[in-house]
Amino acid sequence: MLPIKSEKSRVTPPSRRDKGGFTIVELLVAAVIMSVTVFAIVAIMRQSTDLQVSDYHRRQARAIIMNLFETTFAINSWSGAGNFTNTELGFTINQAIGGQVTVQNIPIDQQVGNNTPLQGIMTIVVTPGNVNPGDGTALIPVADVRITLEWQDYDETDQVITMEKRLAQW
Repeated sequence: MLPIKSEKSRVTPPSRRDKGGFTIVELLVAAVIMSVTVFAIVAIMRQSTDLQVSDYHRRQARAIIMNLFETTFAINSWSGAGNFTNTELGFTINQAIGGQVTVQNIPIDQQVGNNTPLQGIMTIVVTPGNVNPGDGTALIPVADVRITLEWQDYDETDQVITMEKRLAQW
């Protein structure tokens, strides 16, 4: 015999939530969360790229200055010749008198943007002097050389690197 269904055991129709799927509000909230996440990731990647490029420019500028110290301002090039001369950049500084020279349009990066090179301004200051070695011998002539390279990065921020070295004539 079949059981008799009572009013209490009646099957209720499924509610709207039981049908599976999403409401419009849930879809909009998910879309907003996804778009904010994507924009944040893109911003972080762009900032990371900007930092890498800026770091590359600083390394290039440092290499330019180090090259000058290794060539024009090397100790062996200062053995009584009287001048610091760089024909490539076109300057001469008398080591005994000292002086300052500014060289425009130093190429820092040849591959920026639409192939427009990133250029800077180099300032070289030579200050002559003497050092007392303290052992009763004669004073040693020295030249303090300060090289500053300034440029404006692609995002128009000012960048500056300065290196100093004391050269003694032996």
